[in-house]
Amino acid sequence: MRLLDLHIDGFGKFHDRDIAFEDGINVIYGKNEAGKSTLHTFIRGMLFGIEKQRGRASKNDLYSKYEPGSRAEPTRDACGCSAAAPFTASSGRFRRTARS
Repeated sequence: MRLLDLHIDGFGKFHDRDIAFEDGINVIYGKNEAGKSTLHTFIRGMLFGIEKQRGRASKNDLYSKYEPGSRAEPTRDACGCSAAAPFTASSGRFRRTARS
């Protein structure tokens, strides 16, 4: 499987962001707090989902951490999350779309 590009709208610090990947290996790098781990979590969440915890565990789970509007940071707002991730596999080209 090969990811072609991502569209992220309302996941952590990313809002209406498009990221394209080239053929071969792509390296994600940047300064601290640039969003490298957020991008990693987004890709993993698109592929496998992010489970929302219950009770006390929900205060520090990944779902709450990356949910828009969950923290008082200037880069987040109260919009919902939507995402699209086109990819190719041996049987063809596909598109994974998610909304919260």
